[in-house]
Amino acid sequence: MRFSGNAWFREMECCGDARFDGVQVGEDAWFDEVQVRGEGWFDEARFGGSAKFGEAQFGGDARFRNARISGDAEFDRAQFYGNAWFNGARVSGDAGFGEAQFDGNAWFSRAVFDGDITFDGAQFNGETRFGGVLRSTGCGSTGTRGSRGRGSVGRPGSAGRAFIVLRL
Repeated sequence: MRFSGNAWFREMECCGDARFDGVQVGEDAWFDEVQVRGEGWFDEARFGGSAKFGEAQFGGDARFRNARISGDAEFDRAQFYGNAWFNGARVSGDAGFGEAQFDGNAWFSRAVFDGDITFDGAQFNGETRFGGVLRSTGCGSTGTRGSRGRGSVGRPGSAGRAFIVLRL
């Protein structure tokens, strides 16, 4: 599936799975307030601008493995009831997960973030992995104020690696 310009899916309701694997959006994509009762697949997706998933709800697993977002990625107040995979994803702008809720496992292994990453107020109720997360622009702010959960995080001390602290 290919969209040369912007793509709006705001408030879309999907009773089953939503499969956007390999979707190509030339500019910005809006998935704000979508409700996917099944699984949401965005593996290998390419967004030429920002991708907005604010207040989105995923009833099953949500997969963004190896997705590329050229602008900002917004997942503020998103709800992930199944597992959430962001392994190998790359965001060229800022990434926001403020007040997001992860009921299943959340994996960000080998994800690359060029801008700031925020998890302020996010809840992690399953296993959470940030191993190998990179900040290609070096150290900057990685906010986690008020985040709750359990999980393993990347190791500090390596240049360009994000060290994410989750306050329990």
